[in-house]
Amino acid sequence: MASPAKKPKFNSKAKNYFIKQNQQSKKSYLKAGDQGYLVTFNYKANESVREVYRLLNEYYKEYYGSKQEVEVKIVDPDDDDIEDQLSKAIDDTKQESAKKAMLFQSVDTGANGVVFIKSHIDEFYELGERIIRDLFTTQQKKTKFTNRMMPILRTCRAKMDDIINTSGELFDQHFLKEPSTFAINFNKRLNNDIQRDDVIKELAALVSQKNMLNKVNLKEPKKTILVEVIKGLCCITVVTDYILLKKYNLNELTSKPDSVKVEQAEKEPEENVQDPEDEIKEEN
Repeated sequence: MASPAKKPKFNSKAKNYFIKQNQQSKKSYLKAGDQGYLVTFNYKANESVREVYRLLNEYYKEYYGSKQEVEVKIVDPDDDDIEDQLSKAIDDTKQESAKKAMLFQSVDTGANGVVFIKSHIDEFYELGERIIRDLFTTQQKKTKFTNRMMPILRTCRAKMDDIINTSGELFDQHFLKEPSTFAINFNKRLNNDIQRDDVIKELAALVSQKNMLNKVNLKEPKKTILVEVIKGLCCITVVTDYILLKKYNLNELTSKPDSVKVEQAEKEPEENVQDPEDEIKEEN
């Protein structure tokens, strides 16, 4: 009688490889159209994500917890195929409920030291600003592993045309009606195609086109345009009082008492106009 075939043995390295591959396949990645928070850290990514989750959930519950609702699709009663409509409406509602139940979701950026926390709430930008300003005011330290947390309004492909088109829509909200002083901060990771100087020049010109009274101010800009290129994607946002609020660095916000009162953030800074092409050094 033939002996039963032996099962192939897998060494620990092979086993770990397959486990890692399976984990990679389940990951969610940053993609164009995502909104949320770009988070940077020096080490211990999981700990950083956990403390940002705690921070976001704490403030969301305090300010917006009672506002969460699920929109229900309206069914047309005159349609003959009403059963299919009802079935689809229920499915859509369930999907929307599940989506909104996950208020914040960590997604991989593909770069070391930076993660993206995708948000499904309408108030995500306002929530981010509330957190930054509250930490600035109270000087209460609530994070240990996280460096910066920036609310990102737009994510697009890291192509010049996409960046200009995406920024044009965003700048309508921030630079069209009321003139402001502004600066541009540019960072890139794992990308050699897009050029810093080209992006800054084009975006500075675009801001001026929106309103000729918008002026560059490197020392105390009222609004700062943040451009974060990560591999093939570009995260863009516009924040207020970026310099005053320690460049949204959570450690520096709470490192020591600041003699400057938060009320001063509402005052217009003295203008210091410079040429747009000389604008902003790349952050490390």
